[in-house]
Amino acid sequence: MKKIILFMAVALLATIANAQEQKEYHKNGQLMNVGFMENGERNGEWKFYDENGQLRNVGEYVNGERTGEWKVYHENGQLNQIGKLENGNPTGEWKIYHENGRLNQIGKFENGKLSGEWKIYHKNGQLNQIGKYENGKLTGEWKYYHENGQLKEIGKYENGKENGQWKFYHENGQLNQIGKYENGEPNGERKYYDENGKFIK
Repeated sequence: MKKIILFMAVALLATIANAQEQKEYHKNGQLMNVGFMENGERNGEWKFYDENGQLRNVGEYVNGERTGEWKVYHENGQLNQIGKLENGNPTGEWKIYHENGRLNQIGKFENGKLSGEWKIYHKNGQLNQIGKYENGKLTGEWKYYHENGQLKEIGKYENGKENGQWKFYHENGQLNQIGKYENGEPNGERKYYDENGKFIK
């Protein structure tokens, strides 16, 4: 057991010895990025900064490819995005935040493309949109909401385009429009209503 531990320790020291820290700077002298280079490629944790010194990105590299957990920050220092990368592509669950710190979007990636259910929120925390993606394209029923929480739109997508009947609502909850789409284009009769629910045309 001791021989195995000793071997691992020697291997780790050899890796550290081969890796060299690299720093780059903005024209104003502020640090631009810092991390380790090994055999001419980025390896280990790297940090990237704006010209004002604010941390913008932090994450891991393996043999020059971004991998593992990555964090992206807004200019005000608040977390912007957090999730995992695999061979440079987003994978698994990702969370995106507004500058005020509230959740903006949450959903998953598969093979670098949007997949499964995604939820998007207004800055006030109210749900903005909810629906599913398949192979990076909108699919099935999607719902959109006003900032006051009232339903704004509801309809279905096929292969990323609107299809079938869609309904639109005023902020007070009254029906605004109703009509059909085919392959993303309006198709057939469309009805309009005022905020009191009265038919207009």
